[in-house]
Amino acid sequence: DIQIMQEWINAPKTRQPMGIRHPFSMPEEYNWLEETIHSDDHMLFFVCVDGESQPVGNVELFNIDTKNGRAEIGCWIYEGHRRNGYATAACELLVEYAFDELRLHRIDAVTSRQNTASKELLENLGFNPEGAAAEAMFLQGEYIDELHYGRLATSR
Repeated sequence: DIQIMQEWINAPKTRQPMGIRHPFSMPEEYNWLEETIHSDDHMLFFVCVDGESQPVGNVELFNIDTKNGRAEIGCWIYEGHRRNGYATAACELLVEYAFDELRLHRIDAVTSRQNTASKELLENLGFNPEGAAAEAMFLQGEYIDELHYGRLATSR
């Protein structure tokens, strides 16, 4: 699946809203995946559709801090598969896993003010807006606001 991951993460409509400035080479993508797989504070899951062999995206928990009971969530669905509910379904499962199995207390998320799809997804998943960092991201030649969201296990 590494080839499809590299192809999709390098697509400008996927890469740019995530703040990734340059395309990844195959060795860079491979190294990132190897580090992720062997990391104690990062979990990556492919999003697959029943009956299909190729993933349509991925979801991840990263910066997992079991001492303080928190992690950050991320999700991206490959172009051409968006607006089908895959992100919502996958993130719902991941949030449930984080709270029920990992026993986390809090999940954080960060997106840009311009990423309306991510903002809608987070709010639909019960994440609360917690503030903005003005001009904290440099994206496509301009500084833009970074929005912070959070969800507590007790808010379920």
